[in-house]
Amino acid sequence: MFPFNLPGPAFLLFYALFAFAVIAAFYVVRRHYESGPPPSLDLVNPFLFACLRGGAKEVVSVATLGLIDRGLLQVTGRTVTRSPEAKPELVRRRIEKELLSYSKRPAEIDAALKDASLLRVASED
Repeated sequence: MFPFNLPGPAFLLFYALFAFAVIAAFYVVRRHYESGPPPSLDLVNPFLFACLRGGAKEVVSVATLGLIDRGLLQVTGRTVTRSPEAKPELVRRRIEKELLSYSKRPAEIDAALKDASLLRVASED
């Protein structure tokens, strides 16, 4: 029996049952594929959120601000330099080590955002 040959009320009943079956199947399949434990994320990593917000440039700027906040970089006007007591061994993250190495010489605060090697390290990590 072909459902399109059914009379009006019988066709509507068939259509309602068919729609309910399709929606129920989609619900069951979706629940199956979306079940399980939530993904584990490091929610205390500021570089993860910086990368999601603005990419590699944002990671470099957040790392720079973090090093300034800890006193490892010094700012005078628009120039950033490494503090005399700052050493790359004091930090754990690779982008911070690269920033400390980059800041041996005084540079404009925006220059780090344009350095290709820093952006590459930020995007890799």
